[in-house]
Amino acid sequence: MQNIDKKLLFIANWKSNKTSEEAVSWLQAFKKNQSKINPENKTIIVCPSFLSIPAASLYIKANNLPIVVGAQDISGFESGAYTGEVSARQIREFCEYVIIGHSERRKYNHENDQDVHNKAEMAKTRNLKTIVCVQNEGVLVPKDSDFVAYEPVFAIGSGNADTPESITTVFSEINNNTGKTKLLYGGSVNAKNLESFLQIPYLSGFLIGSASLDPDAFISLLLKC
Repeated sequence: MQNIDKKLLFIANWKSNKTSEEAVSWLQAFKKNQSKINPENKTIIVCPSFLSIPAASLYIKANNLPIVVGAQDISGFESGAYTGEVSARQIREFCEYVIIGHSERRKYNHENDQDVHNKAEMAKTRNLKTIVCVQNEGVLVPKDSDFVAYEPVFAIGSGNADTPESITTVFSEINNNTGKTKLLYGGSVNAKNLESFLQIPYLSGFLIGSASLDPDAFISLLLKC
């Protein structure tokens, strides 16, 4: 299956990095290089921390940047007495996408498959597009997920990405198990290895962590296709 003729998602997951001021500085650097980027074959999504989302969203709209804002997480509850939670209704004010079930959420916040399912259901109540992360082909995926992101734990932040051959196998198994065809890869994606992934069947884009923190490094990825 050939995927390079359709729009690929490039998702910048900034994790717990950047203040609002730093987020705007990143976007200013992006703007300076915007003319180099072809927006016709890619969807660029930036996922700041909750506190930086409003500032990023306002700057993107004011400068008409070809960037969509996403959230890194979402509450599994509706609005109400849930201290510290950010609801789908609140997120939808600024965002179109949301990451759910990232391995770091599963590890540090002990999220399980039921939590992921609940969050995906809440996202759908506000028409948020969901990016559900899985660490292997056996992880359960909510039925209404828009995208499934395969992120092997050993590759996250290590500089050692999975191989195209292994990703191809995992994608095939995910497709067999779920019927999903919009699959993403995340885990040490960089400008040197990105092109080797472009021919993988079902590939719909990339979930990018470390390489998205530097605007120049992220732009170098965007210029690869």
